[in-house]
Amino acid sequence: METGMGRFLLLVFILLFVTGIGSCGVIVSENGTSIREVYGPAQTIEGVLNISLSNIPTNELLSDGFGHAIEIKKLLDLSEAEYECSTQGCLPDYIPSNPQNSKTFLVEKEEGERILEVLEGAKLTGNITEISSFSFRISGSLSPSCSSQIKVDLFADGSIDFINPEGTSDLPCQDKRSWGCFPTGLASYEEYVLGPTSYCQKVELMPSPAFEIGAWIKKEDGASGDVIAELYDSSGNFVESCSLPDTTVQGETVSCRVNYQVKEPTDGYVCVYLLGSSGSENYKIRGTTQEKCGSWGGLPIQNPPTAAYSIFAQGVAFDPFKNLLVQNNYNGEKSLAEQVKDYLISKYGGLDCASGCIVPIRIIAEDPLKSEFSFSLDDLSVKYTKAEGISESTAFYDLEKSPAKVGSDFVQLDLSKAGFVAPTEIGNTTLELKLGEAVILTVPIRVVDVPVPKSLTPLATASHYPTNFTVELTKYENITKYRWEFGDNTSAVETTSSSIVHTYEKTGKYNLTVSAYNDYGFEVSKTFVINVGLPQREIDNLLESLNKSLYKIKSRLDSYDLFFQRMLKETLNLSSLETELEQAQIGNLKENKTEEEMNSLLDRLLSLRVPLSVAKTKMAPLEEYYPSLYDINLEILKGIGGGANSSIGNGSISEEDVREWMDENVELKINFVEFSAYFEDEGEVPLFRKYNLKLFEKKDIPYDYYLVIKDVGGLKFEKNYKQEKKGEYFYIPSSELDRVLGFSIPGSMEIEELSIFVSPSVEVLQSRISEGSDLGRDEENSSMDYRYVVIVALLILIGVAIYLIWAHIKKRLEERNLFKNRNNLYNLVHYIYQSKKKGYNDSTIRRNLRRSGWTKAQIDYVMREYSGKKGSGGILSKLLQGKQRRK
Repeated sequence: METGMGRFLLLVFILLFVTGIGSCGVIVSENGTSIREVYGPAQTIEGVLNISLSNIPTNELLSDGFGHAIEIKKLLDLSEAEYECSTQGCLPDYIPSNPQNSKTFLVEKEEGERILEVLEGAKLTGNITEISSFSFRISGSLSPSCSSQIKVDLFADGSIDFINPEGTSDLPCQDKRSWGCFPTGLASYEEYVLGPTSYCQKVELMPSPAFEIGAWIKKEDGASGDVIAELYDSSGNFVESCSLPDTTVQGETVSCRVNYQVKEPTDGYVCVYLLGSSGSENYKIRGTTQEKCGSWGGLPIQNPPTAAYSIFAQGVAFDPFKNLLVQNNYNGEKSLAEQVKDYLISKYGGLDCASGCIVPIRIIAEDPLKSEFSFSLDDLSVKYTKAEGISESTAFYDLEKSPAKVGSDFVQLDLSKAGFVAPTEIGNTTLELKLGEAVILTVPIRVVDVPVPKSLTPLATASHYPTNFTVELTKYENITKYRWEFGDNTSAVETTSSSIVHTYEKTGKYNLTVSAYNDYGFEVSKTFVINVGLPQREIDNLLESLNKSLYKIKSRLDSYDLFFQRMLKETLNLSSLETELEQAQIGNLKENKTEEEMNSLLDRLLSLRVPLSVAKTKMAPLEEYYPSLYDINLEILKGIGGGANSSIGNGSISEEDVREWMDENVELKINFVEFSAYFEDEGEVPLFRKYNLKLFEKKDIPYDYYLVIKDVGGLKFEKNYKQEKKGEYFYIPSSELDRVLGFSIPGSMEIEELSIFVSPSVEVLQSRISEGSDLGRDEENSSMDYRYVVIVALLILIGVAIYLIWAHIKKRLEERNLFKNRNNLYNLVHYIYQSKKKGYNDSTIRRNLRRSGWTKAQIDYVMREYSGKKGSGGILSKLLQGKQRRK
């Protein structure tokens, strides 16, 4: 500090009182106030501000004049300063207005979701001794919905306390069905015998007024018994049971309803067992060991779980909302009156409501179908006892949040924790501290061009855990070295890198000082406080993060086909990851773990490679694949379909012969889809590419040929094509080739790097070569054969044409003999056409026509022609065409 700084601060202190700033509730003292004056660009402002506060809002901003600000209460907390607050816990208060016994809220048509959130409340006054009841009513007319149309958050603490209690089965809510981890898309499952021992599975319960619980069950012929489904809450407490409907020998999904209201998403358990049976093995349930979130043997589920079963829980829809009576004595541990009493004590420090106490009520309303809707609040009744007698509050107040007020004697605020930084411009400037709109202190500072440590990550770690600390500077030009002093009695370390790995052996707070040096000899240091604790928090956070990521990955798998699912599971080693996490979870549940046990557990978790997400990241359109000569391996053809002793190369069979055969006979087209995983530390990492290879025959090929693919490492086929392997190559006979052949390769290998070709056996290729000398003679004979074929074909066509003309003339003569007037023919057809539309059968139509005077020959002819048994079936066609032309 310069020698004139004391006089400057004293002058500021006098000015504060002269100008009346002190009367605003803020006093800055010269004693104990010390602000650093020289900084590098964007370096953190450091210093101590000795200040006294009176009746200052907790959200009042302290700013530095450079565009940075912090709420005064937050800085008080960061500085660990002592202060008093106007409310218990320094919680915000509420400003009530517009009291009414009944209120109606209208949601008008808007774009997007139509959701209305209101904040209302009840006001209590006087010195209260007891609260006897609390109740109110919400009413409206809202459409049925899969989510509750009304949600009530009593005390506005973020927790939903009441929802629409009525459920309906008229609206299906498939997205509220949870099979736990059971993979519903598998091609096949195991079947397990259902008996008196329960199969149980963990499921997710979505907010619902009731649930359908059930399973896929198969019943053998003649079996008898009652299949029971049970619902348990997240703690394993029994909720309710019901009997599942009868099922079939083929098996089907059945369910029954239990009344259990869930207000926010939670876990639960569904168990299924057979009560009474006419014999063993008469009922079956599906299951698989590919996923594991259930077990056989009732609750608790075995740890680790052993399988997943076709057991589910599905929340039912909410009935149209009409009324919700929030009653004092509802199904809870405490009455609403008792809860209100607890709230007032925690919020106001007691039941002295002489200045008015507010009980906030947050209400969220929505209607998925109506463009506008409304709901009403009424019948509020808060009965309480005070010194004057029994009182009742019946009015709803609109509430506006109001911050609490803070006050303190002189306390020291640590400005290094305020987030204030010096400007980036080099030169002289002024630090102007303002609280709200009042300037409380100005300090001249100077910004010089130096590399300044700006931030350090991380600032918290665990004991015995190697931590990579990285410092960020304001500039990196001309940096020659970094010096690290860890504050734990270890030797200082110098590096040329801005990162270093260090392990703190004991828990506690350490001052880590980083110094940056440039080639001009200027040094700037900054000290960061490192909090070193037990690794329990890191273990909990990492377990939660890894489980969420793994759940997200597994949930996403169901959207892919089975081959993609299998490849993702194998590539990411999901089964092993899940087992490791389950074992780590068990280890974490152990009480009184030592620090060494925690470190060991943390190391295990850090070694798990769980991606944050997986996705299709690249796709290529279907394009022609044409192998190069280097892709064709002639040696692999030896032994495929014989030919092990055949000669290859040196004037015999060559790569050109294979490619020439492909040009004449087949066409290959290929595309791919690439899957990648995103890891927090690595970013996007390609996992594998799934290639689809399409083979088209340009002409009939009367002999076998083979598709040959080089195994570039980890190649896997989508299904069994009866492929065989020779050396590095797979080969598949043409008899086993599908229209599309699928295979995958790890990583992101490009199409150009593949080696694929198609070829017949060596013998076929040799025979093609040997037949080359006879090509001219074969072509001549072929030309003569072609002329003979053309002549025969023309004679056949002429014969067919003559026959058709003769048949048409014969038919017209028959019609003229039967129907002198051609309109009678069309009238008869029209009658048959209308009779058919009315559902009359042929016998009824014939009987009606004979009664009308038509002859048997006429009826037989028209019925035969109408049904198309003779000729072209053209009477009906002509009739309809004639009607169309008339239209």
